[in-house]
Amino acid sequence: HARRRIWDNLLYVNRSLKVPWIIGGDFNVISCWEEKKGGRFYDDGSMYEFNSFIIQSGIYKRIDKVFINPEGLIKFPEINLTLLPRILSDHTPLLVCLERHIVRKSSFKFMRMWCEHDSFYPFVIQCWNEISQGPGLFNLAAKLSHLRSRLKLWNRNVFGDVDQQLDGLTFDIQSLDDSLCHGWNADVFTKLQEKKAQFRVWQNRKYMMLEDKANLHWLKEGDRNSKVFHAAIKDRVSINRISIKVEDGSYCTDSESIGRLAVSHFSELFSGQRYYPDTALLQDVPRMITAEDNEHLSTRPGEEEIKKAVFDLSAVSAPGPDRFTGAFYHKCWDIIGKDVVVAIHQFWEDGTILPRSISSANI
Repeated sequence: HARRRIWDNLLYVNRSLKVPWIIGGDFNVISCWEEKKGGRFYDDGSMYEFNSFIIQSGIYKRIDKVFINPEGLIKFPEINLTLLPRILSDHTPLLVCLERHIVRKSSFKFMRMWCEHDSFYPFVIQCWNEISQGPGLFNLAAKLSHLRSRLKLWNRNVFGDVDQQLDGLTFDIQSLDDSLCHGWNADVFTKLQEKKAQFRVWQNRKYMMLEDKANLHWLKEGDRNSKVFHAAIKDRVSINRISIKVEDGSYCTDSESIGRLAVSHFSELFSGQRYYPDTALLQDVPRMITAEDNEHLSTRPGEEEIKKAVFDLSAVSAPGPDRFTGAFYHKCWDIIGKDVVVAIHQFWEDGTILPRSISSANI
């Protein structure tokens, strides 16, 4: 009953004050049976009450026994928790660090909202046809690289900043609305409706941008809660934050040092003595692939099969090293499809060496 009063009081505070908060410590209660080690199972209802509190309070993130709500995750996107050594107590000390958010150079990522702009497709056609270089795969990689650099400039100079557009339209709508309050004017009313229509267009574009950044696959059509988007984006930033433990036990967090350590690690890993497996072991492995199966698997895929594989990609999936998502290949297939098919066919036939932009991976 005492714990129940705690949950009720915390829920009251959470509903009364919509501010960032973090709560942690020894709750002396579990949220699932997997958290219990040893002893007998006894359900006195406390686990149900604890989970009810977690759900009703809108807790977004659980870090061991420290909880943070969506507002807190937006306020402290770099929050992290360290379990300190348990020495004098029977409880593990929890160290919560609210680190300063370090602004890093943003990388290119294709945005679906660009497709809503009138000049997007003509611009892609123009850029795609400006360059032709080498055989299939190399030509495709060169075209993608060229388009990527051109789209960066187009986004800045033509498409424009979404938030700035919305702020400008909001100001115009308020000004026109104030003008109508002082007297009716048909021209002003028409301009007001035009600005509102433009605002809805840019608002829809912002929702698409947030969906792409949050990478949420479970949202249904119409679920456009910006708080959910922002919290998910900040959560992804927190999850993607990398730290490497050095040999002396310290942690390295800056990108340059992490890069040097990663290169050093893999250089040592791949410069070791080569291992040659005993091929005689393969004699005891039964051959399950028949000659007919092998011929079928070796057959070059047709254009429709390639197109189907491309369109099976999720539109909001995380982009590869080329930074283009599945949505780009879906929306621009009529422009780029022929080059994609040619590249795959050529690789299938002669095993062309993969360009670095295609064979590399994001780490």
